[in-house]
Amino acid sequence: MERVFRSAGFKPEETLIYHNTLDLFPFYASYKSAGYRQVARSGGNDIFFMDRTSGAFIDAVNQLDFLIVNSVFSLRRSAELGIEEKRLRVIKGGCEAAPDQTPALELADDRPVILNCGRLVDFKGLEDALHALAEVKRQGLSFLFVIVGEGELEKDLRNLAGELGLADDVCFYGKVSPLMVQGFYKHSALYLSTSKDVMRESKGRRYLHTETMGRSICEAQANGVPLVATDAGGVPEMLQDGTTGLLVPQGDVGAIAGAVGQLLADEPLRRRMGDKAREFAETEFGWDRVVSQSIDLVASIKLDEK
Repeated sequence: MERVFRSAGFKPEETLIYHNTLDLFPFYASYKSAGYRQVARSGGNDIFFMDRTSGAFIDAVNQLDFLIVNSVFSLRRSAELGIEEKRLRVIKGGCEAAPDQTPALELADDRPVILNCGRLVDFKGLEDALHALAEVKRQGLSFLFVIVGEGELEKDLRNLAGELGLADDVCFYGKVSPLMVQGFYKHSALYLSTSKDVMRESKGRRYLHTETMGRSICEAQANGVPLVATDAGGVPEMLQDGTTGLLVPQGDVGAIAGAVGQLLADEPLRRRMGDKAREFAETEFGWDRVVSQSIDLVASIKLDEK
C-alpha cells in the first residue's frame, strides 16, 4: 500500500493518512517508518473486537499520531488497554435535526410515541424496556412504543411483548431508511434507551461490550426529543440529567418505569426538556463542532516534522 501511495505522488512529508477503520492496524508501523503521519478513528467497542495477541494491536495503535474516540469513557478504556493517552483525543457526536420534510408515518393512533432506534441485540437492554413499559401501562398511562431496527432478538422481544400484554402497544418497524428514522424522531414524545454493560469473551479474553456513546441518543436530542436513558458506558456524557432527560441505573426496571411515567404524565416538562435537548445537541454534537475539532486536530500535526 505504501508503494501505491508513493506511485500516486503522495509524499510522506506532505501527506497525513486518515484511517477510518482500525482493521488497517497491521499497516500503521510501516507507514510510520516511511515517514507518514497518521490519524485513526474508533467507535469505541471496535478496539475490543480486534485480535490483540501478543500486544500487536496495541503496539500498532501506538504508532499513530492520534486515535480519535467518541467519548471520555472510550478514552479511559483505551488507556487501560495500554494505548498511550497522549495519542487519544475525544470528538463526540456528529448529528443534526431532521429536515422539514420527512416521509409520512403510518402510526396506529395518536398515543404518545416512545421511540427506540438500534440493533435488537442483548446490550441494548430492550427486555428491560418492555418490562418497564408493562409497569407504565399498569399505571394507566397510554403510549405507543416504536422500535426501529433489526437483530437476532426480534422474535424473542415480540414474544415477550405479547406475554406482558403489550401486543397492541409495541410496533416493530424493522430496518427503515435514514429519512424515515428522522420522521420517527419528529413524531416522538420521548426517546427510551435501556442499554447495559454485557461481558463477552473472544479468543479466551473477556471484555465489556456496552454503549460507548449512543448516536441515537444524540440524534434524539438534536430533534428536541427528551430522553430516558440508562447509565451504561458513555451514555451519562451524552445528556444532561434532569435537564435534557432523565438518567436511571441500567437494569433497574422500576427506575426506568418511574422516569418514563413521569415524562409521559407531564407534557410541559417534556417540552422544556426537549427544548434544552435541542440546544445541548447543537452545542455538543453538531457537525460544525465535529468538523472544527477535527480540523484543529489535523492542524496540530506539523507535517514538516518527523
